[in-house]
Amino acid sequence: MPLNIAPRGKQLVVQQVNAEATVRRHLADLGIVAGSTIVAMGYNGGDMVVAVKDCRVALNSQLAKNIFVN
Repeated sequence: MPLNIAPRGKQLVVQQVNAEATVRRHLADLGIVAGSTIVAMGYNGGDMVVAVKDCRVALNSQLAKNIFVN
């Protein structure tokens, strides 16, 4: 499922990131890569905050639609 519709507070595993190479590299630097565990923390008008490792990251709705989790 796309990250933007994932339930809040549930631990999720990233399956795929569909984005340009530069965006994928940036997300990889933040710890968002296939196989990593993230938690959807909150939503704000489509944008969202996720917990990755020991930090929180804000993602816009368009990017969250292109990160697939299960």
